[in-house]
Amino acid sequence: QLYLALPAKCFLFLPDSSDTVVMELELFLMRSIMYNSLADNWIQECEHMFDYRKIADLEPFHKIAEFSFSVDERYRSSVRNTVRNSLTIGSEVWGAYDNSTLAAGYVLDEYTMRFRNSMVKMGGIGFVCTRIDYRGKGAVKFLMKGSLKTMHEKGHAVSVLYPFNQSFYRKYGWEQFYRVRKIKLSPEHFKLPESDDSITTELLDHPDQETISFYNDYARRHYNYCLRTMDYWNMFMSNPWPDLIARYIVKFSEKGKVIGLMDLSYVKEGKERKSVLSIRPLIYETEEARRSMLAFVKRLSQQIEEVAFMTPMDEELWPYLSDRPKEQTIDDFGMIRVVSVEQLDGLAIGAPDLELGIKLNDSLAPWNDGIFSLKVQSGRLEVSRSQEYDIECDVATLSSVLSGFTNLREMYACGRVKTTHDVLNVDLPKETTLLMEFF
Repeated sequence: QLYLALPAKCFLFLPDSSDTVVMELELFLMRSIMYNSLADNWIQECEHMFDYRKIADLEPFHKIAEFSFSVDERYRSSVRNTVRNSLTIGSEVWGAYDNSTLAAGYVLDEYTMRFRNSMVKMGGIGFVCTRIDYRGKGAVKFLMKGSLKTMHEKGHAVSVLYPFNQSFYRKYGWEQFYRVRKIKLSPEHFKLPESDDSITTELLDHPDQETISFYNDYARRHYNYCLRTMDYWNMFMSNPWPDLIARYIVKFSEKGKVIGLMDLSYVKEGKERKSVLSIRPLIYETEEARRSMLAFVKRLSQQIEEVAFMTPMDEELWPYLSDRPKEQTIDDFGMIRVVSVEQLDGLAIGAPDLELGIKLNDSLAPWNDGIFSLKVQSGRLEVSRSQEYDIECDVATLSSVLSGFTNLREMYACGRVKTTHDVLNVDLPKETTLLMEFF
């Protein structure tokens, strides 16, 4: 590997007495090239053994998924219900088949997600799994190629997945999308000013139409939230898990108008059966609404031992705490990939006017592979084919930059963006990214 990394001109400076070494090195290089070629050909031949199609019989898929994700017996029914219920709202299950044998599969969900300042179609990739006797034979790469073709045909602009390993999916074009802050604390540690009596609360088993309208309006303006239908909410709220005691949506209103929503789950956790309230990001329009939400949680301190919050990176709870949290971590979550860069033409984006030629490398999606002009004018992104470029990068790098998680300067500094000039004069702004759909 060291020899392969050396440029050819290095061998010119070896002394005459090293002719034998040079010959051995040349033979080594020739063999390495041959072996690499054979390995590539073998993987390509393995890919040709598969057929890509929708999965009609879910039983083989469930068994592969349960082994791949080490699903305990207690949770198998819930996992299977999750897949089956998703099909009722339009999700699809696709597989790689070797004749009649299912070798690998995944679930494709469709969302309308906020991306920068626009709502775009997003393909959610979940439950990617492979039979153990087909691992290492290119089945997942074959699936990812197929998924991109399927999403491209459906008009998806981007795709998101939750990786077991980031480097595994990075080579297929997905890249870091967002992080969340997880905070565990005792509810009695909230130190709050007097709550506003004009704000009322209502506990809902399922959201009503007013709640859904509020949520979707919020989703169009914040982070990377997705629009949700009544059918989606019903599926989202109705799937019981063994440790789950209760799940509610809490609606906060003022003068007859919804100003906040809280999605909470009550579980008994661990061997000691600790009472834990799990809360996804608080959705609120005013700081008064947020304080009312925290006051609601504090009132449960006689029953709840611990509250687990999941918050975006730009939200702070510490000003309302009397002591440090029991635990606080920052976790990488989803990865994002541009399915079609041209599908992002017309994207609303909060960026100064700029124009940039980019040579994009995308081995899995040939419609992305090439030179494009990215132009921002009056808050709109214009994408078109071009002949000249200023920078070069792979689709994974561009995907993370376009999402706002990182920017070109950071990627240039670590060598993932190459430029034809000495300096990088233009860039897209970073922003806080957050997606609250899990698949």
